[in-house]
Amino acid sequence: MDIKHWIYFGCHRQVGHYLFLPGMRPRYDRQLDKLTHFDGKLPPQGDATPYVAAVSRLGGWGLSALAFWDYSVDNRGGSNSVFYAPSLTITPEELMAGAKQHFPEVWARLPEVRLAVAPPLAGNPPSALGA
Repeated sequence: MDIKHWIYFGCHRQVGHYLFLPGMRPRYDRQLDKLTHFDGKLPPQGDATPYVAAVSRLGGWGLSALAFWDYSVDNRGGSNSVFYAPSLTITPEELMAGAKQHFPEVWARLPEVRLAVAPPLAGNPPSALGA
């Protein structure tokens, strides 16, 4: 799949997770709707601490995702926000900066969001998640 734009998945002004393009334009597309299957699967697992972002690389989609538990609109368990960038090589810091740039309406409501640091894999030196 060749996606060339940034996408936000999460709540906006009301409870419920939806896909949005920059400008908070709702996006309904059969192919993109498959991104909703990642709901709750991309934020850090095993720790529901809000606003700690994990980075995932979705090779088959050509996207990188910045995801965290987000209770700023919906305070029920499992509420999360995901920002998809059309790049597999974007750094975690660039991903966060781009999400802020493309979706300022979302970031305006959030407290500080920080990047999670991945535990090192056996035999590999420590590094930032997604680096």
